[in-house]
Amino acid sequence: MESRKIKVAILGPFPPATGGIATNIQNLLKSPLADEFIILKFRTMSTKYGTLKYSNERILTKITRVFLDTFSYLVFLQKESPQIVHINTSFGIWAFWRDSVYILISKILGRKVFLQIHGGNLNEFLRNNPGIASILIRQILKMPDLIAVLSLEQKKPFAEIGFEKKAKVVPNTVDQTTYRNEKNNNRAIFNIPEDWIVVLFMASHFDKEKGVTELIKAIPLVTQKHKKTIFVFAGGGKEKVAMLNYCREENLDKYVKFTGYLNKKDIILLLNSSDIFALPSYSEGFPLVILEAMAAGLPIISTPVGAIPEIIENGENGLLVKSMDNIELAEKISYLVEDEKLRKKMGNNNIKKVQYKYDSTIVSEIFNKIYQEILYVGTKP
Repeated sequence: MESRKIKVAILGPFPPATGGIATNIQNLLKSPLADEFIILKFRTMSTKYGTLKYSNERILTKITRVFLDTFSYLVFLQKESPQIVHINTSFGIWAFWRDSVYILISKILGRKVFLQIHGGNLNEFLRNNPGIASILIRQILKMPDLIAVLSLEQKKPFAEIGFEKKAKVVPNTVDQTTYRNEKNNNRAIFNIPEDWIVVLFMASHFDKEKGVTELIKAIPLVTQKHKKTIFVFAGGGKEKVAMLNYCREENLDKYVKFTGYLNKKDIILLLNSSDIFALPSYSEGFPLVILEAMAAGLPIISTPVGAIPEIIENGENGLLVKSMDNIELAEKISYLVEDEKLRKKMGNNNIKKVQYKYDSTIVSEIFNKIYQEILYVGTKP
């Protein structure tokens, strides 16, 4: 019976690599999809993926790894003989070009290819790669049998170049069973006062694009009125030093907590110890961290960029604020700090939304149908 199952090779980052793509793949591997298909794994990214070490890696190191991985992939295809190759990539400066090699090899060897694009915007990527590079990108995108994007917003550019039928919207997924949806007494672990409101920000990299500058500047505006509010920053990155300096200059140490990088267990404990989740990014694809906060029953404050307006309905399960506006951000945070009933209502709405729309069991059904469509029907660009 096992031999009759369709073999699907999933290409992408796997632990110990971190980040949204790696987490999303892991959620998929734990879903019912693994019962329907024989899932084969092939690592296409460094084990350092998702860390600052990977970002700072020399280009020669990355090129060498691609050459070695290409040879390994040829051996893998011949040995395992998957019918479908599911390639996870993004419109990053390096990722798409690296993964185009796997697309080309898979098609030459007669495999069905499903390309899942986790981040970036096609129009912007084409603008950044003009001339021959732009033509090459379009030719590469003709090769996959189907392409998955994260949101309707991300799909629009594909429709504009004639790939509307080929591009499917498949959201990120979260394993809701991982997150306890009741508040637990974990604050002592993080040295957080029990009776304070906790505003949580969490990211692998503290970059300006994540809105950390605006969030830091919102702190004195909030705590001036709401003394028992603490802002917790989980993660790290290049902006951390500037953030720490600002907090010292403004005497905000009492209201700010930096946890550093956390393991998965502690992330879950921290989510369940928080009251509000804030991610005031300048740009996003489909931030998995928002789904994790939703699964933990937190109201969300974020910006209307990328797929976020498709996830957060303003006033129902969170609040949307303009990017780069620390004053409005502070106002919306204060609004939720003052209204416990609204926080609980939004949090409960998020738990329900994850259950019916983003849980790995639900999303795995979408992948099931796509795999079947690729294998038995196929599409034409």
